Amino acid sequence: MTAAAGERRYRLDPLDRSGVFLGLTLAALVVLGGAGVVSAVAVSVGAPLVVAAVPVAAGAGLAWGRVARVAVLEWVAVLAGYARRGRVWRVPLSLVDPSRPAGDPGVAVPACLEGLSLVGVDGPEGVLGVVVDDRAGTLSALVPVRGREFVLLARDDQERLLAGWGDVMAGFAAETGEVARLSWSSLAAPAGAGEHLAWVDSQPGAGEPGGAHGAYRQLLAVAGAMATSHEVLVTVTVNRRRARRSNARGDVAGQAGAGALVKAVGALTRSVTAAGLDPGVPLGPVGVADAIGARADPTGVPPGTAAVSLAARVGLAPAVPTRPMAVRAEWSRVGVDAAWHRVYWVAEWPRLEQHPDWFEPVLAWTGSVCREVTVIVEPVAPSAARRRIDRDTVRLASDADTASGRGRRVTGWDRRALQAVAEREAELVAGYAEIAYAGLVRVTAGDEDTLGEGCEQLEHLAREHGVELRCLYGRQDAAWAASLPLGLGLARTLT
Repeated sequence: MTAAAGERRYRLDPLDRSGVFLGLTLAALVVLGGAGVVSAVAVSVGAPLVVAAVPVAAGAGLAWGRVARVAVLEWVAVLAGYARRGRVWRVPLSLVDPSRPAGDPGVAVPACLEGLSLVGVDGPEGVLGVVVDDRAGTLSALVPVRGREFVLLARDDQERLLAGWGDVMAGFAAETGEVARLSWSSLAAPAGAGEHLAWVDSQPGAGEPGGAHGAYRQLLAVAGAMATSHEVLVTVTVNRRRARRSNARGDVAGQAGAGALVKAVGALTRSVTAAGLDPGVPLGPVGVADAIGARADPTGVPPGTAAVSLAARVGLAPAVPTRPMAVRAEWSRVGVDAAWHRVYWVAEWPRLEQHPDWFEPVLAWTGSVCREVTVIVEPVAPSAARRRIDRDTVRLASDADTASGRGRRVTGWDRRALQAVAEREAELVAGYAEIAYAGLVRVTAGDEDTLGEGCEQLEHLAREHGVELRCLYGRQDAAWAASLPLGLGLARTLT
Protein backbone atom coordinates (compact mmCIF):
# COMPACT_ATOMS: atom_id res chain seq x y z
CA MET A 1 0.00 0.00 0.00
CA THR A 2 1.63 3.26 -1.11
CA ALA A 3 0.85 6.97 -1.16
CA ALA A 4 1.11 9.12 -4.28
CA ALA A 5 0.57 12.90 -4.41
CA GLY A 6 -1.10 12.88 -1.01
CA GLU A 7 -3.61 10.21 -2.05
CA ARG A 8 -3.43 6.65 -0.80
CA ARG A 9 -3.17 3.94 -3.43
CA TYR A 10 -3.47 0.18 -3.05
CA ARG A 11 -1.37 -2.54 -4.63
CA LEU A 12 -2.13 -6.26 -4.62
CA ASP A 13 0.95 -8.43 -5.04
CA PRO A 14 0.86 -11.14 -7.72
CA LEU A 15 0.42 -14.74 -6.71
CA ASP A 16 3.69 -16.37 -5.68
CA ARG A 17 4.40 -18.97 -8.38
CA SER A 18 8.04 -19.55 -7.45
CA GLY A 19 7.29 -23.01 -6.07
CA VAL A 20 9.54 -24.87 -3.68
CA PHE A 21 12.74 -24.88 -5.76
CA LEU A 22 13.45 -23.20 -9.11
CA GLY A 23 9.77 -22.68 -9.80
CA LEU A 24 8.81 -26.30 -9.16
CA THR A 25 6.15 -27.33 -6.70
CA LEU A 26 6.65 -30.15 -4.22
CA ALA A 27 4.50 -32.46 -6.35
CA ALA A 28 6.61 -31.67 -9.42
CA LEU A 29 9.82 -32.41 -7.52
CA VAL A 30 8.38 -35.75 -6.37
CA VAL A 31 7.41 -36.62 -9.95
CA LEU A 32 10.88 -35.72 -11.26
CA GLY A 33 12.55 -37.70 -8.48
CA GLY A 34 10.37 -40.71 -9.11
CA ALA A 35 11.02 -40.53 -12.85
CA GLY A 36 14.74 -40.36 -12.20
CA VAL A 37 14.61 -43.43 -9.97
CA VAL A 38 12.63 -45.41 -12.57
CA SER A 39 15.13 -44.45 -15.29
CA ALA A 40 18.07 -45.41 -13.08
CA VAL A 41 16.50 -48.80 -12.36
CA ALA A 42 15.86 -49.31 -16.08
CA VAL A 43 19.50 -48.60 -16.90
CA SER A 44 20.70 -50.90 -14.12
CA VAL A 45 18.74 -53.85 -15.54
CA GLY A 46 20.17 -53.29 -19.01
CA ALA A 47 17.30 -51.47 -20.72
CA PRO A 48 18.24 -49.39 -23.81
CA LEU A 49 18.98 -45.73 -23.09
CA VAL A 50 16.07 -44.69 -25.31
CA VAL A 51 13.66 -46.71 -23.17
CA ALA A 52 15.27 -45.57 -19.91
CA ALA A 53 14.94 -41.93 -20.97
CA VAL A 54 11.16 -42.21 -21.39
CA PRO A 55 10.32 -41.83 -17.65
CA VAL A 56 12.60 -38.78 -17.34
CA ALA A 57 11.05 -37.18 -20.41
CA ALA A 58 7.52 -37.89 -19.14
CA GLY A 59 8.38 -36.51 -15.70
CA ALA A 60 9.89 -33.36 -17.21
CA GLY A 61 6.76 -32.85 -19.29
CA LEU A 62 4.54 -33.19 -16.24
CA ALA A 63 6.73 -30.91 -14.11
CA TRP A 64 7.47 -28.10 -16.58
CA GLY A 65 4.74 -28.46 -19.21
CA ARG A 66 1.96 -25.89 -19.48
CA VAL A 67 -1.45 -26.10 -21.13
CA ALA A 68 -3.50 -22.90 -21.21
CA ARG A 69 -1.00 -21.39 -18.73
CA VAL A 70 -1.70 -24.16 -16.22
CA ALA A 71 0.82 -26.83 -15.25
CA VAL A 72 0.25 -30.24 -16.85
CA LEU A 73 0.55 -31.84 -13.42
CA GLU A 74 -2.35 -29.72 -12.18
CA TRP A 75 -4.45 -30.74 -15.18
CA VAL A 76 -3.75 -34.40 -14.35
CA ALA A 77 -5.10 -33.85 -10.83
CA VAL A 78 -8.16 -32.03 -12.21
CA LEU A 79 -8.92 -34.76 -14.73
CA ALA A 80 -8.54 -37.45 -12.08
CA GLY A 81 -10.96 -35.66 -9.77
CA TYR A 82 -13.40 -35.00 -12.61
CA ALA A 83 -13.40 -38.67 -13.58
CA ARG A 84 -13.83 -39.76 -9.96
CA ARG A 85 -16.80 -37.54 -9.15
CA GLY A 86 -20.26 -38.22 -10.48
CA ARG A 87 -21.59 -36.06 -13.30
CA VAL A 88 -25.29 -36.03 -12.38
CA TRP A 89 -26.88 -36.16 -8.95
CA ARG A 90 -30.60 -36.27 -8.24
CA VAL A 91 -32.31 -36.39 -4.89
CA PRO A 92 -33.64 -39.89 -4.14
CA LEU A 93 -37.40 -39.96 -4.40
CA SER A 94 -37.90 -43.04 -2.25
CA LEU A 95 -38.72 -42.39 1.38
CA VAL A 96 -36.47 -45.23 2.51
CA ASP A 97 -33.02 -45.85 1.04
CA PRO A 98 -32.20 -49.58 1.32
CA SER A 99 -28.46 -48.83 1.18
CA ARG A 100 -28.58 -46.64 4.29
CA PRO A 101 -27.86 -48.37 7.62
CA ALA A 102 -30.78 -48.78 9.99
CA GLY A 103 -31.20 -45.86 12.36
CA ASP A 104 -29.34 -43.42 10.07
CA PRO A 105 -31.96 -41.18 8.44
CA GLY A 106 -29.37 -39.00 6.70
CA VAL A 107 -30.04 -36.24 4.20
CA ALA A 108 -29.54 -36.64 0.47
CA VAL A 109 -27.08 -34.01 -0.75
CA PRO A 110 -24.63 -33.85 -3.66
CA ALA A 111 -20.98 -34.71 -3.02
CA CYS A 112 -19.92 -31.05 -2.92
CA LEU A 113 -22.19 -30.48 0.10
CA GLU A 114 -21.49 -33.70 1.98
CA GLY A 115 -20.71 -33.27 5.65
CA LEU A 116 -22.71 -30.05 5.98
CA SER A 117 -25.64 -29.53 8.30
CA LEU A 118 -27.52 -26.55 9.67
CA VAL A 119 -28.33 -26.21 13.37
CA GLY A 120 -29.77 -23.51 15.57
CA VAL A 121 -27.76 -22.07 18.46
CA ASP A 122 -29.10 -19.63 21.02
CA GLY A 123 -27.39 -16.26 20.71
CA PRO A 124 -27.81 -12.78 22.21
CA GLU A 125 -30.12 -11.72 19.36
CA GLY A 126 -32.11 -14.92 18.97
CA VAL A 127 -31.44 -18.27 17.37
CA LEU A 128 -28.25 -18.24 15.29
CA GLY A 129 -28.06 -20.40 12.18
CA VAL A 130 -24.80 -22.38 12.27
CA VAL A 131 -23.43 -24.25 9.26
CA VAL A 132 -21.53 -27.28 10.55
CA ASP A 133 -18.82 -28.78 8.34
CA ASP A 134 -17.94 -32.14 9.84
CA ARG A 135 -15.25 -32.81 7.24
CA ALA A 136 -13.28 -29.66 8.02
CA GLY A 137 -14.29 -29.39 11.69
CA THR A 138 -15.64 -25.85 11.38
CA LEU A 139 -18.73 -23.86 12.36
CA SER A 140 -19.90 -20.84 10.35
CA ALA A 141 -22.45 -18.07 10.85
CA LEU A 142 -23.74 -15.43 8.43
CA VAL A 143 -24.14 -11.71 9.14
CA PRO A 144 -25.73 -9.33 6.58
CA VAL A 145 -23.82 -6.07 6.24
CA ARG A 146 -24.78 -2.84 4.54
CA GLY A 147 -22.75 0.24 3.82
CA ARG A 148 -23.16 3.65 2.40
CA GLU A 149 -22.78 4.39 -1.31
CA PHE A 150 -19.04 3.83 -1.39
CA VAL A 151 -18.48 5.23 -4.88
CA LEU A 152 -20.20 8.51 -3.99
CA LEU A 153 -18.04 9.14 -0.93
CA ALA A 154 -15.03 11.41 -0.87
CA ARG A 155 -11.61 9.76 -1.17
CA ASP A 156 -10.85 10.35 2.52
CA ASP A 157 -14.06 8.59 3.55
CA GLN A 158 -13.36 5.68 1.18
CA GLU A 159 -9.88 5.27 2.64
CA ARG A 160 -11.30 5.41 6.17
CA LEU A 161 -13.84 2.68 5.40
CA LEU A 162 -11.19 0.45 3.83
CA ALA A 163 -8.91 0.98 6.81
CA GLY A 164 -11.81 0.07 9.08
CA TRP A 165 -12.42 -3.17 7.21
CA GLY A 166 -8.70 -3.90 7.50
CA ASP A 167 -9.02 -3.47 11.26
CA VAL A 168 -11.90 -5.96 11.26
CA MET A 169 -9.74 -8.61 9.59
CA ALA A 170 -6.68 -7.81 11.70
CA GLY A 171 -8.70 -8.27 14.87
CA PHE A 172 -8.95 -11.99 14.21
CA ALA A 173 -5.23 -12.54 13.45
CA ALA A 174 -4.34 -13.70 16.94
CA GLU A 175 -1.92 -16.38 18.09
CA THR A 176 -4.63 -18.47 19.72
CA GLY A 177 -7.62 -17.23 17.75
CA GLU A 178 -10.49 -19.60 17.07
CA VAL A 179 -11.53 -17.85 13.83
CA ALA A 180 -10.25 -19.84 10.85
CA ARG A 181 -11.50 -17.50 8.14
CA LEU A 182 -13.79 -14.66 7.16
CA SER A 183 -15.47 -14.25 3.82
CA TRP A 184 -17.74 -11.71 2.24
CA SER A 185 -20.13 -12.46 -0.62
CA SER A 186 -21.67 -9.72 -2.73
CA LEU A 187 -24.69 -10.88 -4.71
CA ALA A 188 -26.05 -8.70 -7.50
CA ALA A 189 -29.13 -9.74 -9.44
CA PRO A 190 -31.66 -8.07 -11.75
CA ALA A 191 -34.44 -6.81 -9.50
CA GLY A 192 -37.00 -5.41 -11.91
CA ALA A 193 -39.46 -2.70 -10.95
CA GLY A 194 -42.07 -4.83 -9.18
CA GLU A 195 -41.66 -3.20 -5.76
CA HIS A 196 -41.75 0.29 -7.25
CA LEU A 197 -44.88 -0.49 -9.26
CA ALA A 198 -46.56 -1.95 -6.19
CA TRP A 199 -45.79 1.25 -4.28
CA VAL A 200 -47.26 3.38 -7.08
CA ASP A 201 -50.41 1.27 -7.17
CA SER A 202 -50.85 1.71 -3.41
CA GLN A 203 -50.89 5.53 -3.63
CA PRO A 204 -54.11 7.59 -3.80
CA GLY A 205 -55.15 8.32 -7.36
CA ALA A 206 -53.02 5.57 -8.83
CA GLY A 207 -55.80 4.48 -11.18
CA GLU A 208 -56.24 7.91 -12.78
CA PRO A 209 -54.72 8.21 -16.26
CA GLY A 210 -51.84 10.60 -16.83
CA GLY A 211 -50.41 12.77 -14.10
CA ALA A 212 -47.45 11.99 -11.88
CA HIS A 213 -48.41 8.34 -11.50
CA GLY A 214 -48.39 7.76 -15.24
CA ALA A 215 -45.09 9.56 -15.69
CA TYR A 216 -43.51 7.46 -12.95
CA ARG A 217 -44.76 4.26 -14.58
CA GLN A 218 -43.20 5.35 -17.87
CA LEU A 219 -39.92 5.98 -16.08
CA LEU A 220 -40.04 2.55 -14.48
CA ALA A 221 -40.77 0.94 -17.85
CA VAL A 222 -37.47 2.36 -19.13
CA ALA A 223 -35.28 2.02 -16.05
CA GLY A 224 -36.81 -1.11 -14.53
CA ALA A 225 -34.71 -3.43 -16.67
CA MET A 226 -31.55 -1.86 -15.19
CA ALA A 227 -32.65 -2.16 -11.56
CA THR A 228 -30.34 -4.35 -9.53
CA SER A 229 -30.56 -5.73 -6.03
CA HIS A 230 -27.39 -6.07 -3.95
CA GLU A 231 -26.86 -8.16 -0.85
CA VAL A 232 -23.65 -8.62 1.12
CA LEU A 233 -23.20 -11.44 3.62
CA VAL A 234 -20.14 -11.78 5.85
CA THR A 235 -19.39 -15.33 7.00
CA VAL A 236 -17.29 -15.98 10.09
CA THR A 237 -15.88 -19.49 10.49
CA VAL A 238 -14.55 -21.00 13.71
CA ASN A 239 -12.25 -24.02 13.95
CA ARG A 240 -13.60 -26.41 16.60
CA ARG A 241 -10.17 -27.85 17.36
CA ARG A 242 -8.78 -24.41 18.15
CA ALA A 243 -11.83 -23.64 20.26
CA ARG A 244 -11.23 -26.74 22.38
CA ARG A 245 -7.55 -25.90 22.74
CA SER A 246 -8.36 -22.41 24.02
CA ASN A 247 -11.04 -23.78 26.38
CA ALA A 248 -13.76 -21.85 24.55
CA ARG A 249 -15.97 -24.89 24.64
CA GLY A 250 -19.57 -23.73 24.71
CA ASP A 251 -21.01 -27.05 23.59
CA VAL A 252 -24.33 -25.70 22.42
CA ALA A 253 -26.79 -27.98 20.62
CA GLY A 254 -24.17 -30.71 20.73
CA GLN A 255 -21.67 -28.66 18.73
CA ALA A 256 -18.27 -28.11 20.33
CA GLY A 257 -17.05 -24.61 19.63
CA ALA A 258 -20.52 -23.06 19.23
CA GLY A 259 -19.81 -20.76 22.16
CA ALA A 260 -16.65 -19.52 20.44
CA LEU A 261 -18.67 -18.88 17.27
CA VAL A 262 -21.25 -16.82 19.17
CA LYS A 263 -18.41 -14.74 20.63
CA ALA A 264 -16.82 -14.34 17.22
CA VAL A 265 -20.11 -13.13 15.74
CA GLY A 266 -20.39 -10.57 18.53
CA ALA A 267 -16.82 -9.39 17.93
CA LEU A 268 -17.48 -9.16 14.18
CA THR A 269 -20.64 -7.11 14.72
CA ARG A 270 -18.85 -4.66 17.01
CA SER A 271 -15.87 -4.35 14.65
CA VAL A 272 -18.04 -3.81 11.59
CA THR A 273 -20.01 -1.11 13.41
CA ALA A 274 -16.79 0.62 14.45
CA ALA A 275 -15.64 0.50 10.81
CA GLY A 276 -18.64 2.61 9.74
CA LEU A 277 -20.73 -0.21 8.29
CA ASP A 278 -24.20 -1.36 9.30
CA PRO A 279 -24.41 -5.01 10.39
CA GLY A 280 -27.81 -6.63 10.42
CA VAL A 281 -29.10 -9.30 12.76
CA PRO A 282 -27.14 -12.56 12.28
CA LEU A 283 -29.18 -14.99 10.21
CA GLY A 284 -31.09 -17.80 11.88
CA PRO A 285 -31.51 -21.28 10.37
CA VAL A 286 -34.40 -20.18 8.14
CA GLY A 287 -32.52 -17.08 6.99
CA VAL A 288 -29.40 -19.10 6.18
CA ALA A 289 -31.39 -21.66 4.20
CA ASP A 290 -33.21 -18.91 2.30
CA ALA A 291 -29.95 -17.10 1.49
CA ILE A 292 -28.28 -20.24 0.18
CA GLY A 293 -31.39 -21.35 -1.69
CA ALA A 294 -31.67 -17.98 -3.43
CA ARG A 295 -28.07 -18.32 -4.60
CA ALA A 296 -28.38 -21.96 -5.63
CA ASP A 297 -31.31 -21.34 -7.95
CA PRO A 298 -32.62 -17.76 -8.33
CA THR A 299 -35.46 -19.14 -10.48
CA GLY A 300 -36.68 -21.41 -7.67
CA VAL A 301 -39.13 -20.92 -4.83
CA PRO A 302 -39.50 -17.46 -3.28
CA PRO A 303 -37.69 -16.51 -0.06
CA GLY A 304 -39.22 -17.79 3.14
CA THR A 305 -40.41 -21.07 1.66
CA ALA A 306 -37.16 -23.02 1.15
CA ALA A 307 -35.89 -23.13 4.69
CA VAL A 308 -35.55 -26.80 5.58
CA SER A 309 -37.00 -30.14 4.57
CA LEU A 310 -40.11 -31.65 6.13
CA ALA A 311 -37.98 -34.39 7.68
CA ALA A 312 -35.83 -31.76 9.37
CA ARG A 313 -38.90 -29.93 10.66
CA VAL A 314 -40.15 -33.03 12.48
CA GLY A 315 -36.66 -33.97 13.72
CA LEU A 316 -36.09 -37.03 11.55
CA ALA A 317 -33.05 -35.56 9.81
CA PRO A 318 -30.63 -32.67 10.28
CA ALA A 319 -31.24 -29.61 8.20
CA VAL A 320 -28.80 -28.71 5.42
CA PRO A 321 -28.07 -25.18 4.12
CA THR A 322 -29.61 -25.99 0.78
CA ARG A 323 -30.93 -29.19 -0.70
CA PRO A 324 -30.98 -28.97 -4.49
CA MET A 325 -33.12 -31.51 -6.28
CA ALA A 326 -30.57 -32.06 -9.05
CA VAL A 327 -26.95 -31.14 -9.77
CA ARG A 328 -25.42 -31.60 -13.24
CA ALA A 329 -21.64 -31.12 -13.13
CA GLU A 330 -20.07 -30.40 -16.51
CA TRP A 331 -16.53 -29.45 -17.51
CA SER A 332 -17.09 -25.66 -17.58
CA ARG A 333 -20.39 -25.17 -15.75
CA VAL A 334 -22.73 -26.75 -13.25
CA GLY A 335 -26.50 -26.95 -13.36
CA VAL A 336 -28.36 -26.70 -10.05
CA ASP A 337 -32.07 -27.36 -10.43
CA ALA A 338 -33.25 -24.90 -13.12
CA ALA A 339 -30.18 -22.61 -13.00
CA TRP A 340 -26.77 -22.77 -14.64
CA HIS A 341 -23.61 -21.54 -12.90
CA ARG A 342 -20.02 -20.89 -13.93
CA VAL A 343 -17.40 -20.15 -11.29
CA TYR A 344 -14.12 -18.31 -11.83
CA TRP A 345 -11.07 -18.03 -9.63
CA VAL A 346 -9.36 -14.63 -9.50
CA ALA A 347 -5.96 -15.83 -10.74
CA GLU A 348 -4.43 -12.37 -10.78
CA TRP A 349 -5.37 -9.05 -9.22
CA PRO A 350 -4.31 -5.72 -10.79
CA ARG A 351 -0.56 -5.17 -10.80
CA LEU A 352 -0.76 -1.37 -10.88
CA GLU A 353 -1.58 0.83 -7.91
CA GLN A 354 -5.32 1.39 -7.60
CA HIS A 355 -7.77 3.87 -6.13
CA PRO A 356 -10.02 2.68 -3.26
CA ASP A 357 -13.02 2.18 -5.59
CA TRP A 358 -11.20 0.37 -8.39
CA PHE A 359 -13.30 -2.82 -8.05
CA GLU A 360 -16.66 -1.03 -8.19
CA PRO A 361 -17.33 -1.65 -11.94
CA VAL A 362 -17.02 -5.41 -11.41
CA LEU A 363 -19.12 -5.38 -8.23
CA ALA A 364 -21.83 -3.24 -9.83
CA TRP A 365 -22.10 -5.22 -13.06
CA THR A 366 -24.88 -7.78 -13.57
CA GLY A 367 -26.14 -7.55 -17.14
CA SER A 368 -28.96 -10.05 -17.60
CA VAL A 369 -27.49 -12.58 -15.15
CA CYS A 370 -26.88 -12.93 -11.43
CA ARG A 371 -23.33 -12.32 -10.28
CA GLU A 372 -21.72 -13.07 -6.92
CA VAL A 373 -18.22 -12.13 -5.83
CA THR A 374 -16.83 -14.04 -2.85
CA VAL A 375 -13.54 -13.09 -1.20
CA ILE A 376 -12.18 -15.58 1.33
CA VAL A 377 -9.82 -14.16 3.95
CA GLU A 378 -7.77 -16.26 6.37
CA PRO A 379 -6.00 -14.34 9.18
CA VAL A 380 -2.43 -15.45 9.82
CA ALA A 381 -1.08 -15.55 13.37
CA PRO A 382 1.98 -13.27 13.86
CA SER A 383 4.30 -16.18 14.63
CA ALA A 384 3.13 -18.09 11.55
CA ALA A 385 3.54 -14.93 9.46
CA ARG A 386 7.14 -14.57 10.63
CA ARG A 387 7.89 -18.18 9.76
CA ARG A 388 6.36 -17.77 6.31
CA ILE A 389 8.38 -14.62 5.65
CA ASP A 390 11.62 -16.30 6.75
CA ARG A 391 10.90 -19.36 4.62
CA ASP A 392 9.96 -17.31 1.55
CA THR A 393 13.01 -15.07 1.89
CA VAL A 394 15.42 -18.01 2.11
CA ARG A 395 13.72 -19.86 -0.74
CA LEU A 396 13.62 -16.89 -3.12
CA ALA A 397 17.17 -15.80 -2.33
CA SER A 398 18.41 -19.38 -2.83
CA ASP A 399 16.63 -19.61 -6.19
CA ALA A 400 18.21 -16.31 -7.29
CA ASP A 401 21.69 -17.45 -6.24
CA THR A 402 21.23 -20.80 -7.99
CA ALA A 403 20.06 -19.10 -11.17
CA SER A 404 23.03 -16.69 -11.14
CA GLY A 405 25.48 -19.52 -10.48
CA ARG A 406 24.17 -21.44 -13.48
CA GLY A 407 24.35 -18.44 -15.77
CA ARG A 408 20.61 -17.84 -15.80
CA ARG A 409 19.13 -14.37 -15.63
CA VAL A 410 17.37 -13.27 -12.43
CA THR A 411 14.08 -11.98 -13.82
CA GLY A 412 12.03 -9.00 -12.80
CA TRP A 413 9.44 -11.42 -11.43
CA ASP A 414 12.09 -12.84 -9.08
CA ARG A 415 13.13 -9.39 -7.88
CA ARG A 416 9.50 -8.33 -7.42
CA ALA A 417 8.78 -11.44 -5.36
CA LEU A 418 11.72 -10.66 -3.05
CA GLN A 419 10.56 -7.06 -2.76
CA ALA A 420 7.03 -8.24 -1.87
CA VAL A 421 8.40 -10.43 0.94
CA ALA A 422 10.45 -7.49 2.26
CA GLU A 423 7.33 -5.29 2.23
CA ARG A 424 5.38 -7.97 4.10
CA GLU A 425 8.07 -8.10 6.76
CA ALA A 426 8.13 -4.30 7.10
CA GLU A 427 4.35 -4.21 7.53
CA LEU A 428 4.47 -7.02 10.09
CA VAL A 429 7.16 -5.18 12.08
CA ALA A 430 5.04 -2.02 11.93
CA GLY A 431 2.17 -3.87 13.61
CA TYR A 432 -0.03 -4.78 10.65
CA ALA A 433 -1.57 -8.24 10.45
CA GLU A 434 -0.96 -10.59 7.56
CA ILE A 435 -3.86 -12.25 5.80
CA ALA A 436 -4.19 -14.80 3.03
CA TYR A 437 -6.99 -14.17 0.56
CA ALA A 438 -8.56 -15.58 -2.59
CA GLY A 439 -11.46 -14.51 -4.79
CA LEU A 440 -14.21 -16.42 -6.57
CA VAL A 441 -16.74 -15.01 -9.03
CA ARG A 442 -19.90 -16.92 -9.89
CA VAL A 443 -22.23 -16.15 -12.80
CA THR A 444 -25.77 -17.58 -12.72
CA ALA A 445 -28.40 -17.65 -15.45
CA GLY A 446 -31.58 -19.48 -16.27
CA ASP A 447 -30.31 -20.99 -19.53
CA GLU A 448 -27.00 -21.89 -21.16
CA ASP A 449 -27.03 -19.18 -23.84
CA THR A 450 -27.63 -16.39 -21.35
CA LEU A 451 -24.90 -17.82 -19.13
CA GLY A 452 -22.41 -17.82 -22.01
CA GLU A 453 -23.22 -14.23 -22.96
CA GLY A 454 -22.97 -13.04 -19.37
CA CYS A 455 -19.63 -14.78 -18.85
CA GLU A 456 -18.17 -13.19 -21.98
CA GLN A 457 -19.23 -9.74 -20.76
CA LEU A 458 -17.79 -10.36 -17.30
CA GLU A 459 -14.45 -11.65 -18.61
CA HIS A 460 -14.10 -8.59 -20.85
CA LEU A 461 -14.97 -6.22 -17.99
CA ALA A 462 -12.51 -7.95 -15.67
CA ARG A 463 -9.69 -7.68 -18.21
CA GLU A 464 -10.38 -3.96 -18.59
CA HIS A 465 -9.72 -3.51 -14.87
CA GLY A 466 -6.64 -5.70 -14.61
CA VAL A 467 -8.32 -8.80 -13.16
CA GLU A 468 -7.60 -12.22 -14.63
CA LEU A 469 -10.47 -14.65 -14.18
CA ARG A 470 -9.73 -18.34 -14.66
CA CYS A 471 -12.61 -20.75 -15.10
CA LEU A 472 -12.26 -23.68 -12.70
CA TYR A 473 -12.63 -26.38 -15.32
CA GLY A 474 -13.52 -29.83 -14.07
CA ARG A 475 -14.30 -28.53 -10.57
CA GLN A 476 -17.42 -26.49 -11.14
CA ASP A 477 -19.58 -28.35 -8.62
CA ALA A 478 -17.01 -27.96 -5.85
CA ALA A 479 -16.34 -24.35 -6.88
CA TRP A 480 -20.07 -23.61 -6.76
CA ALA A 481 -20.21 -24.84 -3.17
CA ALA A 482 -17.10 -22.85 -2.21
CA SER A 483 -18.58 -19.66 -3.70
CA LEU A 484 -21.64 -19.90 -1.44
CA PRO A 485 -21.49 -18.14 1.96
CA LEU A 486 -20.98 -21.42 3.81
CA GLY A 487 -17.47 -20.88 5.15
CA LEU A 488 -16.02 -23.78 3.13
CA GLY A 489 -12.87 -22.09 1.90
CA LEU A 490 -10.98 -23.36 -1.13
CA ALA A 491 -9.97 -26.78 0.18
CA ARG A 492 -12.89 -28.48 -1.58
CA THR A 493 -12.29 -26.56 -4.80
CA LEU A 494 -8.57 -26.61 -5.56
CA THR A 495 -7.89 -30.16 -4.39
